[in-house]
Amino acid sequence: MICSKMISNIFRVASLALLITSCEKYENIAPTYPSSIKDLRFVTIQQVDYDSLIITNSEELIVTRKDIEFIVFGKKKNGTFVGQDTITPVYYSNGLGDFILEFEFQENVDLSEIKYEFTIRYMKSNSWVSLDTFALMYKYPYESTIPILLAGRDLNMHDIHFQDIDLDNENLYFHPSGSPSGLYEYNFDSRQARMLVNYYGGDNIASDSIYVFYATMHDEIFRYNLNIDTTNLMLDLTEFESIDYGYISGMDICNGILYVLVISYETESNNSLVRFDLDCNYIDIRNYPLTHYYMTIHDNILYSVQYTGSSTNIARFDLTSNTFLENIPTPALLMEGIRIFRDRLYYTDYYKKMIGSIHLWDIE
Repeated sequence: MICSKMISNIFRVASLALLITSCEKYENIAPTYPSSIKDLRFVTIQQVDYDSLIITNSEELIVTRKDIEFIVFGKKKNGTFVGQDTITPVYYSNGLGDFILEFEFQENVDLSEIKYEFTIRYMKSNSWVSLDTFALMYKYPYESTIPILLAGRDLNMHDIHFQDIDLDNENLYFHPSGSPSGLYEYNFDSRQARMLVNYYGGDNIASDSIYVFYATMHDEIFRYNLNIDTTNLMLDLTEFESIDYGYISGMDICNGILYVLVISYETESNNSLVRFDLDCNYIDIRNYPLTHYYMTIHDNILYSVQYTGSSTNIARFDLTSNTFLENIPTPALLMEGIRIFRDRLYYTDYYKKMIGSIHLWDIE
């Protein structure tokens, strides 16, 4: 890719016995619209973590009488409502003779969910009414996130996870983990994907102009020529005595130069960032004394992925001063490949099997 300028929560849940009893009590009652509720739309849905939602009333959720006995949060399965949480609402006068109906649900959501559909059911003594709605589960911590490509929906490749990516104006290149593996090209206009190379092992790719580079077995880099649809060059890092070789952890191309992150098997302090031209001729090497994975370069800042226990961060390394900058949050709990193109950061979401993007200003 050509280098470019790109909560205190109240958790109130009734007992399971109450929930089951409540649902059984009303399961045969036909839904009616309680005249005391003026507008069901006035609820606030906030994603507060990668796998968490808080659903509350807004001040505009007004009732004329205190006749809502409890509120049930749940989902519909095969058209049948299944309650999950139950709370008793609180009423506050709005000073105009009506009442604000106050409630709050905090819900954990599976990390694989992209569009999480749910129902809020308002229960009276002899009737109920439901609000069916949804939350987009990729808006934390960046509201600017949009999905670009879904493995199952767009490619019918349900068993893969996107691992590393690159793109230009016409195509997106990706290497998946899972089956099938290999190197793929996805065309934005035709919305079709084709396999360029079938291989196993290796994690990283990088593209520029007519070339797509891909690493196999973590020590060899191959160059695929798009003009002739074949691999026509190979680079073996084990042949360079200046590299304290362990395995390749990231690649990107910036201004016609191939950058390769190499992790040492001996000690982290010997990790390195190596540069080659696009014909795989060695240029130089510099120290990179932390263990990071995947990478993209923008405005002379190298962005990479840092794994720390159960969390992931975006690390930043200033190539001018050779210093690390402050880490920033990732747009996915488990993120792998990243790439900056134009004014957006593209990334892979392991759990959602998705490629997404955020505005570049979110991380600068």
